[in-house]
Amino acid sequence: MIAYVLRRFLAAVPVLLGVSLVVFSMLHFLPGDPVLLMMSETGGSGAKMADVSQETYERIRHELGLDRPLPVQFVIELVEINRRARTDFETADTVDAAFAFVSDVRIALFVEANDVERACRFAGSTTDT
Repeated sequence: MIAYVLRRFLAAVPVLLGVSLVVFSMLHFLPGDPVLLMMSETGGSGAKMADVSQETYERIRHELGLDRPLPVQFVIELVEINRRARTDFETADTVDAAFAFVSDVRIALFVEANDVERACRFAGSTTDT
């Protein structure tokens, strides 16, 4: 049983890396420049390079790591995802809050569904008489 679980876990690693690579590639091949999109007032494609100084543009590209080669950006992104996942799972308050929120939503949906069912039954019983 342990060998089976280990094989499945090891088989999942290349799949996760492949999915990460596909998503990363799709995000980088989308049209538009992320720095210009960030600097536009509307958040759309309204910013032009003439509206932004070259120094500001280059500084933001460097801060975001967009001036590095794509393989380096991919590795940095994987490391950042790993760091965020460990931080989120190590923070018990965050996990407890998430489970509490999900539980509250489930209870609210259950109560609402029961109220709707009762209302339908009540409406059906009053129209029959």
